[in-house]
Amino acid sequence: MQDIRFKYQDQEEKDILEKKKEYLEELKDVLKKLDEQADKVKEDKNNLATFLKYILENHSPIRKTINFNVDEEITKSSLKKTLLKVIKFYHPDSNGLEEIKMKILIEEIAKRLNDIYSSFKGE
Repeated sequence: MQDIRFKYQDQEEKDILEKKKEYLEELKDVLKKLDEQADKVKEDKNNLATFLKYILENHSPIRKTINFNVDEEITKSSLKKTLLKVIKFYHPDSNGLEEIKMKILIEEIAKRLNDIYSSFKGE
C-alpha cells in the first residue's frame, strides 16, 4: 500500500515540476525584466525604490490597490527596513494564492527580493 502511495506522490511531484517549467517559460520575459531591475539595485542601492515601485505596481499578489507608498516608507525608515516589509508582503506562504502561475511569479519575485536583501546585509 505504501509503495502505491509513494508512486502517486512521485508522479504528482513530477507533474507539478512539469507545470512549473511551463509557467516559468511563459514568464520568461517578465523574469528577465525583474532580473535586470534587481541587478541595477545590486549595483546601486539608490535604484531600490524604483524596483519596489515596479513590482508593487505591476506584480502585486493582491488584486486590489496596495496602500504602500515606497517613497514615504523609505523616508520614514531605512532602505533595508522598507525592503523587509516588501519581502514580507511577497512571501509565498503569506499570500494564499490559488492561481499557480501567480504563485510561481510571487515565488520568483521573493527570490529576487531576498537576493537583494542579502547584498544589503554587509551594510
